[in-house]
Amino acid sequence: MARDLAPVGEHGDLAGADPGAQPAADQRDRHRVAVLTDRDQRLVIHARCGFLVGLRRLPFNFATLIFLEAGLQLANAQVGPLVGPAEVQAVGDNVETALRSVETATSADNIEGWANAIFRGIGQLFFANDVVAGILMVVGIAVASRIAAAFALIGSAVGMLTGLALGANGIAIYNGLWGFNSFDACLAIGGVFYVLSVRSAILAVACAVFTAMLFGAIAALFIPWGLPALTLPFCFGTLAFTIMKYSTDKLVPVEPADITTPEGNLRRYRQERATPAEDIPPAGPQARPAT
Repeated sequence: MARDLAPVGEHGDLAGADPGAQPAADQRDRHRVAVLTDRDQRLVIHARCGFLVGLRRLPFNFATLIFLEAGLQLANAQVGPLVGPAEVQAVGDNVETALRSVETATSADNIEGWANAIFRGIGQLFFANDVVAGILMVVGIAVASRIAAAFALIGSAVGMLTGLALGANGIAIYNGLWGFNSFDACLAIGGVFYVLSVRSAILAVACAVFTAMLFGAIAALFIPWGLPALTLPFCFGTLAFTIMKYSTDKLVPVEPADITTPEGNLRRYRQERATPAEDIPPAGPQARPAT
């Protein structure tokens, strides 16, 4: 009869809940099958952490979408003009791809228009559709990490270019809607969840492209409900690219507990290669002194 497993011993090994009821040989066989070693436990924990990293914003997305949808059905609830059901139409060749702020504005398909889209894409992560807000956010990121600031700009630019390549609505691109998920995803993969290298930098750009494509798909899917895509593309895109660490040894993943800045992650990786593991000081939350 199968028995429940429970943690036993100082290392949390798993064994039968009632080992004394089994013959000695059976206990040994069962121990071989059921024992979860320290190393196996760490692998399981790391896998779960990697999975949860990509999902950490899903509660925000689900809660926001649920309340926005509920607001459309309640007499005493008011939602903004950007939220509202719309009829699905196959617009195809009728999409106006020229960059412009509003429908009646003149085309801004030039360097100024591109810069607007890039910085608005960064500001849109915090619902700030403003170039100055985007610039200030890049400056703030650069104070903590110049590498992260560079990937933020690259990611937003890649999102904008992906939207242009796909022939998306120019108003949405100009106002940064194609940039904010890609900027966040590019920053996350480019030096935060992986140690910075040529491969991880290329992967970050690929993740930005994939995330922008997800944005286009999810935004179109939500049209009948009149709901925004929020950061769902970032959640799913980043999750897909962090899971890749289990299928290749060409990338150096950073465990969630050790994440600092891209510079800090790279510094620690170089230190680990040059110093025995027992001599390396802890990073991230582990480095904080006990209170």
